[in-house]
Amino acid sequence: MKNRSTFFSETYLKLVFSACLMVLLLFIAANPVTAASPKIRLDRNVCTVKKGKSIRLRAKILKKKYKKRKIIWSSTKKSVATVSKKGVIRGKKNGKATITARIKGTKFKAKCLLTVVIPVKKVEVNTPRMVLFVGEKNRISARVNPSNATTGKLEFISSAPNIVSVIGEGYLTAVAPGEAEITVRSTDGTGVYSVVKVIVNNIVDTSLTSSDVNSTIKKMMNLIEGYSAFIKQYGSLCYKNGKNPVLTYEAAMVNAQSNTGIPLNCASPANWVLYDLGFMPKGQIYGTPNGFVITSTDSRSIIESNADFIKEGDGIGSCVQDASDSGALYYGDILSISINGINHTVVYAGRSEEGHALVYEAGGIAQSIGYSVCGCGPIDYCKSSYSKYAITEIIRFR
Repeated sequence: MKNRSTFFSETYLKLVFSACLMVLLLFIAANPVTAASPKIRLDRNVCTVKKGKSIRLRAKILKKKYKKRKIIWSSTKKSVATVSKKGVIRGKKNGKATITARIKGTKFKAKCLLTVVIPVKKVEVNTPRMVLFVGEKNRISARVNPSNATTGKLEFISSAPNIVSVIGEGYLTAVAPGEAEITVRSTDGTGVYSVVKVIVNNIVDTSLTSSDVNSTIKKMMNLIEGYSAFIKQYGSLCYKNGKNPVLTYEAAMVNAQSNTGIPLNCASPANWVLYDLGFMPKGQIYGTPNGFVITSTDSRSIIESNADFIKEGDGIGSCVQDASDSGALYYGDILSISINGINHTVVYAGRSEEGHALVYEAGGIAQSIGYSVCGCGPIDYCKSSYSKYAITEIIRFR
């Protein structure tokens, strides 16, 4: 048991300790610890500049006694960015650097973390126009130019998601008939973009497309039916031009809307459908006595990956009607025909109830079925003067 003097001694010490602690706390409250005030400040601590472009940093001296001193600028990586005596930064190459502003004759400084970026100058897409059918899926292939842009990411936006939906990196689904524009935009803030127009059709099983054929052929023949109606509607504007026809249906529609002449040749339906289905993004195709000429190597490669080029066997060397009678032709075949050295191209559309060969083409033969100067079948080739000339090559989609 503690004696009385010990008890009072301990109590006294506790009181003294408490009093000292209170004084210390009051001192801290009255004199808070603060960081050293900055002597110089920049208008930004982080910034970005495009390669080859310039921006300016502004520095402000905060301490009155240093106001008249010069500011010394420096860059940690002059290969990435340089800085002038006035704080003008110029981006040299893609990368990061630290820009420092120091008050001359002191250690006081402020820093800015700089990133030099290579901006996107162009967004390139594989096609400006795409034709899909309800329920069909496809993808827009796109890339940025230059390829070494700092941010190469793209966003894809549909103007009508109820017609064409788009997810991820350009994956499309045709939802309903109509048209939509897919905007492909760079995400680096430059605002650079390209637009792909997408047309969605229904596959209509007419007497011409009800055959037991694959979806590619059905789409081909549905599109050509649409071309046929267009050419008939604008027959007064269409005229024959074997060497310089309008190469796409879209271009033909532009001419029609501006009441401008529409130059066509026999191969126009084949060219238009190959373009619209993405098999021939550039160039053109036409038949010759030696078979098909395709003016774009890339297009030939795409077609060859989807179709067979047939130059030997059944039907080759025969006229269209005889080849049709023998069963050598398939619905949707694109035919190259030799007419005494004259180039000719048609798309085989099966047989009439009378067993006559039917074809689509946009040459002068179509006059016989009520079109103007040019037309587009299905033309009864049995009655055509061209029917006796030989097939030199067949493109047959798999």
